[in-house]
Amino acid sequence: MSEDRAPYKRPGQPEENSLLDRMDRALKVHRNWIWSDGLRIVKLADRVHDLEREMAELKGTFERILTKNMN
Repeated sequence: MSEDRAPYKRPGQPEENSLLDRMDRALKVHRNWIWSDGLRIVKLADRVHDLEREMAELKGTFERILTKNMN
């Protein structure tokens, strides 16, 4: 009698997926990680570029101030 009955499932418990479904889900998760990491890298690279530009401007300002004071 117990062999004929379906196994107990809690409400909201996901059903077992096939291997293909699990592989598809894993690929989607990894793709999302790659995209989010890629976007994060692009944002960081842009920020580094901005910081390098600001440092060059600051260095130029210091050089102008110091050369004026030496004369």
